[in-house]
Amino acid sequence: MDFIPSEWIKEDLIKMMNIRMEIERQFSHDIVVYHTRRANVRSLEMVSKHRYLILILNLLKILTAYKVGRPGLIGKARIFTMTKGVDFYSVFPAVAVKDGFQNLLPDYKREPTKLRLL
Repeated sequence: MDFIPSEWIKEDLIKMMNIRMEIERQFSHDIVVYHTRRANVRSLEMVSKHRYLILILNLLKILTAYKVGRPGLIGKARIFTMTKGVDFYSVFPAVAVKDGFQNLLPDYKREPTKLRLL
């Protein structure tokens, strides 16, 4: 209560708490999906860039859901994420070429990493 202006009435405080809960609800999926509890960057400029990249990713997910004709996916936090069950990199290039896109790395072959034990 020390930091609340003395002229505020109870209704003002309730309005502010409702706004805060809405903001926290909006950004909670960023913490879960993008692991953004703490920005792994330094300086205010880099934190701003980091935050805007996440907002751009969210907008791209919304746009993608709309363009593929699935508006019900808008607002789903984990939609379009990589899963172990789908090898995206072996499926996507063929689909893109079929849809008329040019493959910039036509000879690229994805192979497992070969680790050596010393």
